[in-house]
Amino acid sequence: MNKELWQKIEGETFTLSPENVNGVKGGGSRNLPNEKLSPRRILQPEETIVLADIDGEGIIESMWFGGYVGARYILRIFWDNEKNPSVEAPLSAFFGHAFYADVTGADGNYNFLNSAKIMVAPCRGFNCYWQMPFKKRCMITLENRSETVLDVYYSITWRKCGIGNDFRYFCASYRQAFPVKSGAEYIALDNVKCSGHLAGITLAVNVNEPDCCWCEGEVKMYLDGEAYPTVNYTGTEDYFGGAFCFGKEIECRKYGQYSGLYQGVYSISGGLNNGTSNVGKKFMLYRFHEKDPITFTNDIKVTIQCIYYDFDKNEWHYRNDDYATVVYWYQDSPKADLPALPSDNEIQLP
Repeated sequence: MNKELWQKIEGETFTLSPENVNGVKGGGSRNLPNEKLSPRRILQPEETIVLADIDGEGIIESMWFGGYVGARYILRIFWDNEKNPSVEAPLSAFFGHAFYADVTGADGNYNFLNSAKIMVAPCRGFNCYWQMPFKKRCMITLENRSETVLDVYYSITWRKCGIGNDFRYFCASYRQAFPVKSGAEYIALDNVKCSGHLAGITLAVNVNEPDCCWCEGEVKMYLDGEAYPTVNYTGTEDYFGGAFCFGKEIECRKYGQYSGLYQGVYSISGGLNNGTSNVGKKFMLYRFHEKDPITFTNDIKVTIQCIYYDFDKNEWHYRNDDYATVVYWYQDSPKADLPALPSDNEIQLP
């Protein structure tokens, strides 16, 4: 499916948008060249609209969203006539921007996520380049769970083409713990019951406790029924590509934002940035396993510790921070058994 641009690419390309709602050939604007017809769609309170309903074989190649793109919207994607979604998440969380209201970071600049798979551009322009193949059908819906009329701007580009049998279905699942229960590891993913590979994680953290390094917790991946993890990273900041508490624990004594092709802590906001306190500070992080996918044969479980180290007492302690994640993976089956989402009120991040 992935090819160099100089190679021959088979199939036909279509884009679904408010200007071509059904995404049909020649179905775009029929108005004058300098006019727009329908750049957005309106969702009534508690209304669900269908953004794409595609029969046949093909690949979703990109998605863009604008307008209101917060957690009141729930994005769902269904593969091959399955009744339950294989992708289900608040729209903003799916794009790694769970703290929807946080537009600028600690440095006063726009929180710009600039990765190979997802881009968040000014101002809340959400872009996705996960390739999502399907064999029989693709349906994408958007639900407005608020009591307010909301709008949405979007474009979804897909290619009608044969995909053969050497492919896996894209899945994404949202989880949260406000806060993480003391003494328990945060479970980002479990109950995956088939062969596949992990593709990435986005994490949003609201820090509830003062001082110390909030990101000592290790990311662990239990593969195929393991009692102990084979894939065991050394710390939260390490897993997301940083080190020494993203700079706070070393010479600069303050956090640093960064956004790379596959890893980043692209947003740091709230609280203080002088190293004296972490309370109220918020982080949005991502890691995409484009170059190092985690393969599994029967199942996978992903956890993140919520702990810190007391250097004065030489002791480890549990923390009670707020975590929210979206985990992305590919699997052999179009059927995913996702956990029920929290209610609209519960899902609103602190």
